[in-house]
Amino acid sequence: MKVFVAGAAGAVGKRLVPLLVDAGHEVFGTTRWEARAHDLQRVGVRPVLLDVYDAPALTRALLEARPELVIHQLTDLTRLDFAANARVRTEGSRNLVDAAQAAGVRRMVTQSFWGVYVPGEGLADEETPLYVDAPAPWDGVASRRGGRRPTGGSRRTRRSGARSSTWRRIVRSVRGS
Repeated sequence: MKVFVAGAAGAVGKRLVPLLVDAGHEVFGTTRWEARAHDLQRVGVRPVLLDVYDAPALTRALLEARPELVIHQLTDLTRLDFAANARVRTEGSRNLVDAAQAAGVRRMVTQSFWGVYVPGEGLADEETPLYVDAPAPWDGVASRRGGRRPTGGSRRTRRSGARSSTWRRIVRSVRGS
């Protein structure tokens, strides 16, 4: 299967893409940095050097790749700048979804994180409502784009190793596509 991983060279993506390649998928992976593009290429990923805020470039990349699945692993945590991360999760996510739709992608998996769920007792699950009216700096991070609930997500509540059940579940879900 052709899989397009946005954020392939980040903290999550760099652990996920080798698993997808090992599972036999043709993987395209985005990064903003040329040095990381070389790292992706070394593990069998077709690197896509672009900035997610450049919507036309992102759309062109998806049109060229023609993936069956897009996996959203975009974050901006290098400086622990929550505003920058909120921006990538709003504007960057919007650009990615729009580009995927323009390219005719029918399936997308996106990572989720604690800040998109309504606070409550215990762990959130797939039925936990999105925190669409969260205060700053999380405002706008969760939304019901087009009135729809996200169709897939990889739940993480803590860092997971590359061979953890979380990663195996993601790869299995791609296989089941």
